Amino acid sequence: MRCTSLPQQNNFLSGNSRLAGARTNTAAAPTSRHGSMVVRAAADVDAAKAVLDKAAAESDVRDFDPRAFRRSLNKTGRYTRNVTNDANSLALMEDHGVGYSTSGLVAQMREQGNEWKQGNVTVKLAEAYGFCWGVERAVQMAYEARKAYPNQRLHITNEIIHNPGVNQRLKEMDVQFIEGAEGEKDFSNVKQGDVVILPAFGASVQEMKLLNDREVQIVDTTCPWVSKVWNAVDNQARKGHTSIIHGKWAHEETIATASFAGKYLVVKDLKEAEYVCNYILNGGDRNEFLTKFGENAMSVGLDPELDLDQVGMANQTTMLKGETEAIGKLLEKTMMTKYGPAELNNHFMVMDTICDATQERQDAVYDMTAKQDVPEEKLDMMLVVGGFNSSNTSHLQEIGEMKGIPSFWVDSAARVDVAANKITHKLAHGELVETACWLPEGPLTIGVTSGASTPDKAVEDVLDRVFKIKDPCFSGITPRKTSSLNPRTSYIKMSAARASVKLQAGNSSSALGGARVRSIRPRPSRLAVVRPQAVAATTKQGPIILNGQILHSIEPHRLEIVNGMSDFAAEHVVPLLKPVDKCWQPQDFLPDPESPDFLDAVHELRERSNNLPDDYFITLIGDMITEEALPTYMAMLNTLDGVRDETGASPTPWGQWTRAWVAEENRHGDLMNKYCWLTGRVNMRAVEVTIQNLIGSGMDPKTENNPYLGFVYTSFQERATKISHGNTARQAIEYGDDVLGKICGAIASDESRHEIAYTRIVDELFVRDTEGAVLAFADMMRKQIVMPAHLMDDMEHGAKNPGRNLFEDFSEVAEKLEVYNAEDYVSIMEHLIDRWEISSRNVSGEAAEAQEYLMKLPQRIRKLAERAGARKAKAPKKEVAFSWIFDKKLVI
Repeated sequence: MRCTSLPQQNNFLSGNSRLAGARTNTAAAPTSRHGSMVVRAAADVDAAKAVLDKAAAESDVRDFDPRAFRRSLNKTGRYTRNVTNDANSLALMEDHGVGYSTSGLVAQMREQGNEWKQGNVTVKLAEAYGFCWGVERAVQMAYEARKAYPNQRLHITNEIIHNPGVNQRLKEMDVQFIEGAEGEKDFSNVKQGDVVILPAFGASVQEMKLLNDREVQIVDTTCPWVSKVWNAVDNQARKGHTSIIHGKWAHEETIATASFAGKYLVVKDLKEAEYVCNYILNGGDRNEFLTKFGENAMSVGLDPELDLDQVGMANQTTMLKGETEAIGKLLEKTMMTKYGPAELNNHFMVMDTICDATQERQDAVYDMTAKQDVPEEKLDMMLVVGGFNSSNTSHLQEIGEMKGIPSFWVDSAARVDVAANKITHKLAHGELVETACWLPEGPLTIGVTSGASTPDKAVEDVLDRVFKIKDPCFSGITPRKTSSLNPRTSYIKMSAARASVKLQAGNSSSALGGARVRSIRPRPSRLAVVRPQAVAATTKQGPIILNGQILHSIEPHRLEIVNGMSDFAAEHVVPLLKPVDKCWQPQDFLPDPESPDFLDAVHELRERSNNLPDDYFITLIGDMITEEALPTYMAMLNTLDGVRDETGASPTPWGQWTRAWVAEENRHGDLMNKYCWLTGRVNMRAVEVTIQNLIGSGMDPKTENNPYLGFVYTSFQERATKISHGNTARQAIEYGDDVLGKICGAIASDESRHEIAYTRIVDELFVRDTEGAVLAFADMMRKQIVMPAHLMDDMEHGAKNPGRNLFEDFSEVAEKLEVYNAEDYVSIMEHLIDRWEISSRNVSGEAAEAQEYLMKLPQRIRKLAERAGARKAKAPKKEVAFSWIFDKKLVI
């Protein structure tokens, strides 16, 4: 079974019903016949028409929506877009040299400011280079697929990325590459139950349809930035616009993008775009136009006389940023000239679809080569490492050539002949040349960069040969584990540089094993208008800054969305509350004071509790104090614009929920408090002082009166509390206190129900405002989820344990007992990412950047926590006295 290399219209039928009033399209289409698919490239318009007529006659699909189809794959149970962070797969990637270097030359260069001196050679590594997040994610998913499906046949529809070494590794792991000839792929060997990987640059919607009909397991590694372009051209098609795609028509990404478009035209450079714009303004020879672009670079049936009156701009994500921007401005100017400013929006659509990773790598090369007139900064040559079929790498090479710097683009170290001092390299526009004596005698400064599909090991291997040419005695760089962070965590830095206002998040110590993560928090440009003076805090003014804190940051249109959710809250949130007569009460678990056996029951309780170790009591007490600070949490909910209980007894669904939620939660602290008192092992006065101080101190979760942020916070926090109580329940039973196990289990059950309520609210925000919800989720994750009791103070701990903090020490004990630790924090993050389907959200601009940040964050936090754990393991242990247990000391 075969599939076209460049798909034609995505409608699959002769009529394009998505484009109201548009002409009938002639497009090749997938057809269903006896359970098989036929998707073939027509040799000419007549052949295409024949295929189209056949499709129309046989297909039962009349209105095909590619975006809806792709989303529907999530419901099949045979589709995944998520990484699992399998430790064995990650270790195998490192062993194969297809991930980030952690001990080789590149890693050591990162530790030394991206510079290295070896003899008389100075190497300067670009600030942004190599594997991007999307590529890393794709390779990791491919490795994880091999681990997850060890007994199933694995196929991949194309190279996973444009790197020969990585693709060869997959072949060695028995991943079958679907071969093609003359622009067609042969799917005949793909059978029901097989596993098929879609590469980082995506697959056409026709291929996805074919694979879905075959009932295979699809592992979709498509980069979200590519999906964003698909969303752009789909939007253009829905509004009747022809998509002008800046790209290479034979590139796999452009092929996939075209399948999501309506009518489209692919232009490879500014020169071709100028030709198109001249035709729009002045007309021209229609046959010449059709011959120039041919059937490969435009949709079948496209008529330049009729189909260029409404156009939209999109791009292959790896194209040269400056050229894409120039083409976009040219198209905008052309349509404005022809139709006037007032009609521009009716004739031109554009969305920023330039991939940040591509942009960062290009910007880094521009920065590296910006001071060629300064002797100490001048580069003698550029070395570019990346696959020869990699578009983004070709543009890195192009920058060096444009600057007049000798630039050598190689795809592997095999291109460098050490013995002969000779290199076989590629020029930006495709010529493969051989240069002898390419490394001169004497001191040499080399600028190095690599394409987004290039693993660090490829760069290290090339530099190894460079050093051997310059010094025949060179024996290699000694591997050394480094402390340098993964360079692809550059999102925060990049976003902060772009944001008009940059605020710094505090050094909050959350459940990261005591690790403190200091980050720059980028704020949207809307904060540029913030007035720093104190003003009245109304829900209509925001955002404002009061005493250095951001308040009322929700935009008016998003506040309207929240205001419109009252019916949703009444129907889907409030029903999760239990009637009072159906709720358990603290007394149900405690000795009955009216019983003649009351004292015996208390004695039994104390006997059971004697088996509980002191460090368990610290976690139990800390959890209880957290629950007892309930007035603080009610106050926090009532700061949120649009959902607060305005009167204290408001009959609104939000008011009902807040009061009843607090009433249910109130039982938790009440029960735990009484139980701790009855054990006789807890200094209740010290605990009561801590509770009063905590309520008096309040909490600042940095939710900015914004319900989007507030409900992300409560979704996270309720799950964290459920985990903590669940673990204390399990451990109580293990220590022989079944009653305490039931108590903590009952509390965890309540927290689970409350978690469902808050995640439902955010679910609905994703339905009504996907981009706003993604931004809110990312915002809260950047600031970290501050634990509710982070301001606890018993007024003794610091004096008895100089330099120490009560909350941090409580957190250390909880982590040591595995009641709540960094892995729990990350697992909640991953759960919410999956729950809210972050990876498959079609978002753009700032929201797409936030999406990328979220998808990368769990792994980053894990690495930070691992490093913090390693430091703690080496740190000297100290005895710490806790007033809660009568100044008994625990080793921390």
